Amino acid sequence: ELEFRSLIKEILPEEQISTNITKAEKKDILSTIYKKGLFSLTLSDSKAIVGVDNLIAEFDIPEKQLYELMSSNLMKILYNAKDIFKFLSATHYSQATSLETPITPPFFDLMIAAYLLNPNKAKYDLNELLLDYLGTIYNKELSIQLQPSLMLKLYEKLMNELKEKELDNVYYDIEMPLVEVLYEMEKAGIKVDERKLNELTAMIEVEIEKIKNRIYNLTGFEFNINSPKQLAEVLYDKLGLKSRKKGKKARSTEMEVLEELALQHELPQEVINYRILNKLFTSYLIPLKNFINPSTKRIHPKWSQTVASTGRLISSEPNLQNIPVKGQWAEYLREVFVPEEGCLFLSADYSQIELRLLAHLSEDQNLIDAFIKGKDIHKATAMELFSISENQLTEEHRRIAKTVNFGITYGISAFGLSESIKFPYEKAEELIDLYFLRYPKVKDFIEQSINFAREKGFVKTLFGRIRPIPEIKSPNQNLRQQAERMAVNARVQGSAADIIKIAMTRIYHRIKQENLNARIIIQIHDEIVIESHEKNIDRVKQIVDEEMKNFSLHVPLEVNIYTGKSLNL
Repeated sequence: ELEFRSLIKEILPEEQISTNITKAEKKDILSTIYKKGLFSLTLSDSKAIVGVDNLIAEFDIPEKQLYELMSSNLMKILYNAKDIFKFLSATHYSQATSLETPITPPFFDLMIAAYLLNPNKAKYDLNELLLDYLGTIYNKELSIQLQPSLMLKLYEKLMNELKEKELDNVYYDIEMPLVEVLYEMEKAGIKVDERKLNELTAMIEVEIEKIKNRIYNLTGFEFNINSPKQLAEVLYDKLGLKSRKKGKKARSTEMEVLEELALQHELPQEVINYRILNKLFTSYLIPLKNFINPSTKRIHPKWSQTVASTGRLISSEPNLQNIPVKGQWAEYLREVFVPEEGCLFLSADYSQIELRLLAHLSEDQNLIDAFIKGKDIHKATAMELFSISENQLTEEHRRIAKTVNFGITYGISAFGLSESIKFPYEKAEELIDLYFLRYPKVKDFIEQSINFAREKGFVKTLFGRIRPIPEIKSPNQNLRQQAERMAVNARVQGSAADIIKIAMTRIYHRIKQENLNARIIIQIHDEIVIESHEKNIDRVKQIVDEEMKNFSLHVPLEVNIYTGKSLNL
């Protein structure tokens, strides 16, 4: 309960684990497996350890009997299925078999089941799961041969809990089919034009030096621009600039504050320019080079299902979901990612999916009508908030309405809105009240979500995914308010995550069924990027459009599709 994991061994001695595991003849274990209809699998060096009941057997990789088990319709109990796929495809197992993927469904991934049951945990390693669900600890040094027996016990426990919490549909229909899709995405990776990458790196290095010199000329001396303390001394002591922030933040060097200070002096803007380019240089350009696979000339990022508590996918090693979108330098960076010769990138992006889901979940008729009539939702909201006609509408009105629209899905407070749109607190409060007056069912939806979370301790997405929110009962007001915002946002963002996962799996199987020369290579939250041969592009576009829109909601889902010769579409 208190996360003192290092003390667990003193409380739960390892001797508690039953070690009466019997090594069986292969024919005996195979006979038992086929009777039971399931087995567990764990890998150790070049061996596969297969278990059922308290029996285990070792198989070489590859071995005909192992291949037959992997391609059977028996239930296979695994821990971290995607990594097992990767391991088997990297060995001569995949060449020695005719399997399209290393393991044929059905299979049960203990790690993903544990994540669905409690998406708030920091990690889901096997030891943690054994402790949480079986109240025991397992030491790898004791024997890897214990794993199969323990995995089977975990399977029964997790499967029952998934049913009890009505998460079995999310597990079997959304998460498990996605394992194969993500495995193929990791295998495919994305091509990088190394010449362009090197040119851009050199260009930005020169530009950073120019900006640094301009900063030093403006101050009259050199200092560490990356040091908040030294920068604050330059801005507030030497130049005498004043921020609107109070207290500890009065000497802040955050980007938002620098933008405000840029109206008083040209130095803050140069610091902003420096930070943007320096981040591009250190966070993207330099690391990217290290991730290029020398044999494929492609980057093969890792895609994780068990990191974000909202259900979103996370990219790492490197994180391709964080590639900057706006600005000239961001465009240059995106041009570094290119398709293979004769291919194009196809980017399909959901338009305002979270607002559309807010309309569906809240069942607010005014919001639903705006989407059904194909109105610009931000313009429609601006006209409602400011009681103006379309002719009187300005870009500023639309910007404020857009902030309010998206802010509502994140449970924005009047204070948060006033900070975002640079309006007085009272006016921001008035705008939120007006919004709820125009869209009353949205207010009901927010209140219902918060009340449900208070009563149950969690919220559910449209498809039944659970997000526990224990902080909603916290005596700490800040934590409690944060939890209330989370209760609203988790339902909307989690439903969007479910939809895009379902769409990805559908698209993947349609492309496979039609044997098209195309593959999904990246997912960036509401966007799917596919690399397709030019001759298939129209068919792929049609499949993507159909599958991404094919959901029964009160409002239509809209998808923007672009094609191009780089990620700068």
